[in-house]
Amino acid sequence: MSLPFAEIVWPKGWELPWLNASDEKLRERHGEPFYTNDKGALTGINEEYWAGLHAAEHEVLFEPDELEFYAYKAETGLYEVESMDAVRNKVSSRMLEASRQAKVFDLEKRRTAKTLNSIISHLRGLVEKRDAFKEKRKTIHLANGVVVFNGTDAELQPFSPDFRSRNRSPIAFDENAKCERFLNELVLPAVHSEDVELLQRFAGMMLLGHNRAQRFLILDGEAGRGKTQFANVMQGLIGMANVTQLRTKHLADRFELYRYIKKTLLVGVDVEAEFLSTKGAAVLKGLVGGDWFDAEQKGGTGCFQMQGTFNVLITSNARLRVRLQGDVGAWRRRLNIVRYEAPPPARKIPDFGGYLVRTEGSGILNWALEGAQKVLTEIPDEGGDFALTARQRGIVDSLLAESEWTLTETRTPLRLGKPLPLIPFVFHGPRNSLPSIDKLPLTDLIAVNLDHYRLDADYKHGMHFTALPTAWVSGFDKDEPLRIGSSTAWHSETPGATAGFLEFTGQGLMTFERAMDRDEKQLAVLGSRLLESQKRVGETAQAIELRQSGENSVLANVATSLSESLTQALRWVYWWNSTEETPEALTDNVVVMSLNTDFTTAGMDSNELREIVAAWQAGAISQDTMLELFRRGEILPDGRTNADEVALIDAGAKKEQQTAQLPAAAAAPTNQPMAA
Repeated sequence: MSLPFAEIVWPKGWELPWLNASDEKLRERHGEPFYTNDKGALTGINEEYWAGLHAAEHEVLFEPDELEFYAYKAETGLYEVESMDAVRNKVSSRMLEASRQAKVFDLEKRRTAKTLNSIISHLRGLVEKRDAFKEKRKTIHLANGVVVFNGTDAELQPFSPDFRSRNRSPIAFDENAKCERFLNELVLPAVHSEDVELLQRFAGMMLLGHNRAQRFLILDGEAGRGKTQFANVMQGLIGMANVTQLRTKHLADRFELYRYIKKTLLVGVDVEAEFLSTKGAAVLKGLVGGDWFDAEQKGGTGCFQMQGTFNVLITSNARLRVRLQGDVGAWRRRLNIVRYEAPPPARKIPDFGGYLVRTEGSGILNWALEGAQKVLTEIPDEGGDFALTARQRGIVDSLLAESEWTLTETRTPLRLGKPLPLIPFVFHGPRNSLPSIDKLPLTDLIAVNLDHYRLDADYKHGMHFTALPTAWVSGFDKDEPLRIGSSTAWHSETPGATAGFLEFTGQGLMTFERAMDRDEKQLAVLGSRLLESQKRVGETAQAIELRQSGENSVLANVATSLSESLTQALRWVYWWNSTEETPEALTDNVVVMSLNTDFTTAGMDSNELREIVAAWQAGAISQDTMLELFRRGEILPDGRTNADEVALIDAGAKKEQQTAQLPAAAAAPTNQPMAA
């Protein structure tokens, strides 16, 4: 006996999925669940129907980039990964249940691997949701609900698949909870007061699950100050399922980025000084800066696109060095540093961070939620950035400046087989060889020159508007054009009509002219003082008092200071090749360098020359002093010593003596011919 499937009368109370209202829609959309022949025998399975039935009875989606099924769990509000085997088993169990309810045992037999795989293929197409979890909502998923931010307001709402979340904090919300030990023992005593709010904003951004500021946080300082415990608190707050280890040395490797899929926080704890100097460290800028990456699974097929919106937390007991590669600006935009410089706590508590999460988790959550609200206010969807203090920016700049130089080799310089007792270094300034910073010799000239430039600009501006005469008329027709030129004349039939030219008169521009003349004179005075020096002789006491001496002139001061610096440097050279213990043992008798401080172009005049010779003849000065004055007065040529000059004088005297002893005819040669 055979009976068509549609004519079967089922017992009351049996669940017949293909006969209820939703089944009507399923059959309308996907067709009948199975097919029978004229005798009522099962002839085929409609795989698409069973895929649609599973999608209708389960909150499930398929992420095509990750090749993963996600099933919604009402008790947690999360979408959790469900393996292909688990989905296949659910579909098979549902078909078995339907076959027993309908007593269509042939349906049970049709649950072959081929049929189930075909149903799974249909299911993938029905529930596919590309980029299902990439929408960055202003929500934070917690253990007992979802906090939804709306402007300055926040509300705890029940779980819903509409939030489409796969990451949550394991901490429950309690609006009355406090975190006194967390703040008073772990945060406030350890960091600068300016950095407390910065830590709070980063904690809020970690809760939000995406990096709105496109920055990462470094906690550095000496050991035992609480950096690692703070990092442990943040990981416990975010949930370890959402955290993974940051390994910069592997960031350039082929499969490293795949580890970050489904994670929101990357952590590097107690890293070494070279952590940001590895080859792959540059990738970190993109992981927080919104760049797109292809994550490749080891042993898998294809690549998975992933955007770098991760939060990053790094702790180190060392001062990190960054591999800049000329990209200082990008690192400056990404870095934030909180320095732990306070003394260590008097009492250390093992796993203090974990203890705080267990005892004050909800209070710490409230503190971090306030930080999230500050982040959303400071960085809206239109964009923005953290407002940092000058001190916080300076810490980052200091780290980047240190990173520009990398220690590649260490050497100990030796002299005579012993380490140097001091560093051979000479400071040099315009007035002395001291470390202090002196006023620039040209400062006054620069200031006056700048003032002259501004006056000239104002003067030329005024000339532009006032120098050209402007024609004017009265009693002429306004509609008649008037042209100026040698071939045209203005004529008006109106009695009393007049015309003329307006020209500038007055003292306005002359004010600028007088001011520029004053500046030019002052520039001449200041410039001359650079070269001003005292005459050595021939001046009255009053003239000497009114005139600056050569040693005190600006340019002479520079030369004197340079002489001191060069002397010190030359003493270093001499000392390096000598046996003295220190360079200070060398005096001016051994090494000295002196530059000429006479910058005047005028030499010694005849009156000064006679007075110096007279003083020598009278025994008031020595011959060496006289010759030295001649040298300064530019009588003697450069490079000639006193001994050379004396030798030339003696040679000249001998020649005159020999000439005097010659016969008269030889002594007085003549051009006249001799008499025959």
